[in-house]
Amino acid sequence: MKDTKRQFFLFNFYDRTGIKTRLENEARKGWLLEKMTGFGWVFRRIEPADIHYTVTYFPGASAFDPGPSDRELSFREFCEHSGWKLAASSAQMQIYYNESPHPVPIETDPELELETIHRAAKKGYLPMFYLFGGLAMIQLVMFFVRLSSDFIGVLSRPSNLVTLLSWLTMIALISGEAIGYLSWHKKARAAAEEGSELPPTKGRTAYQYVLLAILSAALIAMFISLGKPGFAIAGVVTVIFCIALAALMIKLSNKLKKLNFSAKANSLITFGITIAMTLVLTAVICFAVFASIPSIAPGYDADYTYEYQGVTFGVHSDPIPMRIEDIMDTTHDKWSTQAYGGSTFLMSEYEYSQRALMDGQDHPSLSYTVVDIKLGMLYNNCKNAMLGKRSDWGGYEYRTCDPSLWGAKEAYRLWSMDEERDTWLLCYDSVIVEFSPRWEITAEQMAVAGGIMSSFGR
Repeated sequence: MKDTKRQFFLFNFYDRTGIKTRLENEARKGWLLEKMTGFGWVFRRIEPADIHYTVTYFPGASAFDPGPSDRELSFREFCEHSGWKLAASSAQMQIYYNESPHPVPIETDPELELETIHRAAKKGYLPMFYLFGGLAMIQLVMFFVRLSSDFIGVLSRPSNLVTLLSWLTMIALISGEAIGYLSWHKKARAAAEEGSELPPTKGRTAYQYVLLAILSAALIAMFISLGKPGFAIAGVVTVIFCIALAALMIKLSNKLKKLNFSAKANSLITFGITIAMTLVLTAVICFAVFASIPSIAPGYDADYTYEYQGVTFGVHSDPIPMRIEDIMDTTHDKWSTQAYGGSTFLMSEYEYSQRALMDGQDHPSLSYTVVDIKLGMLYNNCKNAMLGKRSDWGGYEYRTCDPSLWGAKEAYRLWSMDEERDTWLLCYDSVIVEFSPRWEITAEQMAVAGGIMSSFGR
């Protein structure tokens, strides 16, 4: 039977009532808090007993201090004379216990007690939430900036929606914490001004667990949505690296404290090494991403490669919903077909292409983008986004043309410098297709292609 155990549990910094209740319940089960670490709270086995706990705060303390200051030591001596023994401390939070059945409270002045708690909160607790809350808001702004410039691309990629969910979850978590504390502080100030005891705190651990579960599920979904095993593995490795880095930072800081480094030196060294290792990881990830770009690696993700005039080319055989052979008669059989895109519950966007190998460039080629709008209210947004995408290039615009040739509801043809281009935007019931044949397509072929495209998304 083990004489110690380690527990991981969430708590709010200011939730004195919740922490006190939790620790007193553990004491009744025969466990006494011994220390608080970055790897959990450590308990020592004792005989089950009714032990009283109280949570105090020391604003001048830091997680990087090599040891307690003279003021902290004096405060501990005062507490010990009152029967309160230090169980554990972590930065500004200090937890004392008392085995007396009716102990005298450590704090007797509500206004002074509230001021101490608020000073401790302003030093570390609230700034942390403001920092991460600001970061999350910046990420949200960036998301909507991207959405305005690439409406379809953003909403059709699962990783984008997962990222949005992650940042929204973080904002909900941070705002819930901050609002909870500020609400309690307002009530506590009113009580202190009346000379009454500070009101009990109400933790939000269930709220935290739910949001963290959502965040974890979102991260798992993002890894799955990356599609290719290599990318998913890279994501998992990144998470493991971050956890290992956090553990290393804690270990390093503790080691520096034992070597009696000052709090300032400890924090500078710890954060300096953390930043350096984070930059190294970022560089490795960037290198891996750029190394996988097809333009840098011609045969990337190809079924096989071949040489043509001293240059390596990749051949793909991705299934595509409409082929050149479906539209026109051809005896050519050496094609490379590619499909790329993504799908969410809102819409899907896939780009398809069919091209002859390099020794058959006199044969036609075909490329088209299919946007399947699953949420009808987004149809016009998608159409406007696709119409506007070409105009952003400068000198290009879509002009209306006869949709009956394609069996479409609406049809537009691309123009540049007052000349027609062989690209059409075709609107069907729930699907919009940007169609680009690289040959002089006939009216009969338009009708055949339109019949196939009208069935997309069904």
